[in-house]
Amino acid sequence: MSARTKLAKFGFAHIRLPLFLLLAILEPVVNLMLGSLALLGVLLALFRRLVGPPHFPFLLMLGISLGFGPALTCYHALLRSLSSYGCRSKLIHIAPSA
Repeated sequence: MSARTKLAKFGFAHIRLPLFLLLAILEPVVNLMLGSLALLGVLLALFRRLVGPPHFPFLLMLGISLGFGPALTCYHALLRSLSSYGCRSKLIHIAPSA
């Protein structure tokens, strides 16, 4: 293993925890914002489709609103990947008792 690889692993190990803590603290706000934007965007798109002008960009608004769901999934995947790094080798597997 080269010195550059060791330095990269050392740097990532020390940046991972503060980044994880920041993202974990912001998680309720991100959940609320992205979930609200997705729900309100879909409802507004449907409302504007039924009541609004005929030239309203319905599919664009619906696509953007539904895109907040995968964005939230990516946020949770990032949190999961940051929290499990370094702990993979420390997992304790307990055999079930008979």
